[in-house]
Amino acid sequence: MSRLESELWLSKSRKDFAGFDVNNDGYIDQSDLAAQAEAVATAFGKSDQATAFLEANQPWFEVMMGSLGKGLDGRVNFEEYTGYWGEASEAQFKEVLEPWVASVLALAQNPSRLTKAEFATLSKETGGAHDDEVDGVFKALDGDTKGYLSPDEFARFMLEQFSEPGSF
Repeated sequence: MSRLESELWLSKSRKDFAGFDVNNDGYIDQSDLAAQAEAVATAFGKSDQATAFLEANQPWFEVMMGSLGKGLDGRVNFEEYTGYWGEASEAQFKEVLEPWVASVLALAQNPSRLTKAEFATLSKETGGAHDDEVDGVFKALDGDTKGYLSPDEFARFMLEQFSEPGSF
């Protein structure tokens, strides 16, 4: 990986981490995941589904905590977070991201696709693409130009979003 790729990945990772670190204490823990789940579900107008969204976040958190030798009541700082994502295998990514992708699509009006407005809402609530970036990111992801992201397009994006360049 080039220095530029590394710097871009770290910059993106800082933004991702900040999206998870809801209380801004420099760590991700269970309370952050619960607060983010509530915010995302409420933004989609489906606050009754916050628990399901939180449960979908649990697999990656459990795997990350286990790989770092921490219990589920622990917390993760930025260095540990990037270390985990930088070393995780493609199989680990797919295993933990599939339930999360399904939970996001369950929040959408049509669970078989994610509209640009829904993608923008998700990005805002999770610290993803900023408002001024959403159009370009969405167009790049919408490979078949149908105006929405299919489950496969969204899953591919998430896989690329969290993997270190050149890792698989």
